[in-house]
Amino acid sequence: MVKTGAEAGRLVVPGLMGICVWSPRLDEHGNSVRGIEFCRKLVAGYNVHAFDSLVSGRGRTAKRDPRRKKNQTHIEAAVALTWAASQGDLDEVRALIATGVEPGTADYDGRTPLHLAAAEGQLDVVRYLLVAGADPRAADRWGGTPLSDAEGNGHTEIATLLREHAAEAVTLHHRPGKREATAV
Repeated sequence: MVKTGAEAGRLVVPGLMGICVWSPRLDEHGNSVRGIEFCRKLVAGYNVHAFDSLVSGRGRTAKRDPRRKKNQTHIEAAVALTWAASQGDLDEVRALIATGVEPGTADYDGRTPLHLAAAEGQLDVVRYLLVAGADPRAADRWGGTPLSDAEGNGHTEIATLLREHAAEAVTLHHRPGKREATAV
């Protein structure tokens, strides 16, 4: 907060915003009481400090970053999970899901990490995603499923695993007396 007068204050966050606050009440240091309170609330809810992202890591904070576009963090997380699954990077898949990325999140074509892992023959990743709750019956915009991707690329062990999980998901979903159940 930079004082510009006896009752007003100016706040500048370089490259992001400038704010002016008027407040007739001043604290013992001559700062705007409302301006100080505004700054406290601003830094509690928004990632405005240059080093906030270094402390919190990739999207691992409840603070909103006003520099990012709407849904940018969600989109980047979905892309990162899908890429890690396709490459067989189980450690990265685990880390991303542990930070709250949904295992069944889909890209713009409706393809999920399970689609890519199945298509690329990443058996360990497929097992992990199924246990984490990914839907083995998810269809992309062309109607393709992880099972059709595995079969189309000759990954028979993955295809068998997906068939078992798809059958289990159907059985649990249609169980009498249960309105909604999901398979793991």
